[in-house]
Amino acid sequence: MPALPAVVLGLVAACNAEGCLSLAPLFSGGFGGGGSGGGGAAGRLAALAASLPGRLAAVAASLPGWPRRGPPLYTHAAMAAALGWFALVLALHLLLPGTYAQGAPLPDGSGRTLRYKLNASSCFVVLYGSALALSAGGLGGASFDLGWAADNFLPLATASVLLSTALSVAVYAASFLPPGEGGTEALNGGSAGATAAASAAGGGATAVAAKTNAAGANHDGPPPPRRQQRRLLSAHGATGVPWYDFWMGRELNPRVRLSFPPAWVSRCSLFPAPFRRWAARTSAKISADLDLKEFCELYPGMMGWALLNLSFACAQARDHPGAGFLGTGVSNAMLLVNAFELWYVADALLNEGAILTTMDVTTDGLGFMLSFGDLAWVPFTFATQARFLAESAGPPDGAQALSGAAALGVLAVQLGGYAIFRGANGQKNAFRRDPSAPAVARLRSMPTARGTRLLVSGWWGLARHVNYLGDWIMGLAWCLPTGIPGLRAAVPYFYAAYFALLLAHRERRDDAACAAKYGAADWGRYCALVPWRIVPWVY
Repeated sequence: MPALPAVVLGLVAACNAEGCLSLAPLFSGGFGGGGSGGGGAAGRLAALAASLPGRLAAVAASLPGWPRRGPPLYTHAAMAAALGWFALVLALHLLLPGTYAQGAPLPDGSGRTLRYKLNASSCFVVLYGSALALSAGGLGGASFDLGWAADNFLPLATASVLLSTALSVAVYAASFLPPGEGGTEALNGGSAGATAAASAAGGGATAVAAKTNAAGANHDGPPPPRRQQRRLLSAHGATGVPWYDFWMGRELNPRVRLSFPPAWVSRCSLFPAPFRRWAARTSAKISADLDLKEFCELYPGMMGWALLNLSFACAQARDHPGAGFLGTGVSNAMLLVNAFELWYVADALLNEGAILTTMDVTTDGLGFMLSFGDLAWVPFTFATQARFLAESAGPPDGAQALSGAAALGVLAVQLGGYAIFRGANGQKNAFRRDPSAPAVARLRSMPTARGTRLLVSGWWGLARHVNYLGDWIMGLAWCLPTGIPGLRAAVPYFYAAYFALLLAHRERRDDAACAAKYGAADWGRYCALVPWRIVPWVY
């Protein structure tokens, strides 16, 4: 577990305004000299082995270390900002209207479902729109310096690591307590039709792929009165091994009851009776059972990532007035990174309901893995490209100014990845809804013993997880605007390397789950028909 915070903070030490890690020494001077007179391949390998310690030492010497200028690793101001951000997003989630959706049936066999309030997209519009307005369009206005977040990136990252750790400790400790009044298991059975719809929307839909309605969204009022239930534990996080359970998350769906004003206000005799009556009426109307896992998954971290990117664009514009693309102070590379990643975030938030059928929500508990990943890893590692362009790549008119052809090429990579990702997921969801629909009726499929069918043509005939390929190509497009300087520094391409490993691991986990779900015989037949895992004809 300590390795993950070390990576988040280590990326800052490896690349910042004072320099950036360089892998160039590994490749300088070739690999062992020329091909003549050196003993052939064996001689070149021996020369490479002999030079490797020196090359690695040169790479290590290129590490800039912690920034000597700027704020330290931790500041109270950054901690206050992190807590304030979490509270602001939480308040908007509670106060803004939204739709209500039933999640997938709980894994206890009862058929019951949890109800979720969905308003991530409206919260984001308010937050991002306000940030743009307050910073005079986000391009160097003096009314509000959004670049403060970029300047304080390191202590903000530390604060988020501490906040996510505190949340993990709190939900782990609470999982051993009996649910009291307003406890964490706010259940609502819903109608049989809603439960069946949630089940049919089911397993494997990614958070940015399926339609919100697939999770049973509706426009009813606030959740009905809750029934007291025992805490439901995650099968993965209730092993009895404390460190592993803390990592995976012991309680499946930790929830807290929130209202505005808080319920205690209507009971406090310090307030006059008319005010207390108003507070009681208002609190009954503005209340929600906050699902901590779903909230952390999409709200503070994903939105914070987009705001951090915007902050780096504002910092670049502030530091280079009149330069860059059309005199905005921002390079076209920075604009592409912001646009691509904003697109991804907006797509995820608009399809918020689809997350209710993912493994994160239906199977995994809220432990350190998810809380740290959502609140610290996502915003503070995924913003690495924007941070590199603002801090380490020179002025926006320099090496990071992409030619028109280069910018169009990067855009083509992004659009190609999105076409694969959206096309594959859309085809799968359309087939699940109605296999006889004109768009998918021509596709070949394979029957299984459990009564369902598996696609073996179209996108899904190319690879068993071809949607992962599109997702990775989009991630590569986020790194490409950093150009040759970014490739030489390596750190801006961290996301592409990390995401490739993550998707490969996820595919193996999904493969094992599908073998158990469909049976070894059917899954073996399917793998024979669709032999490639992610990349057709390669892997």
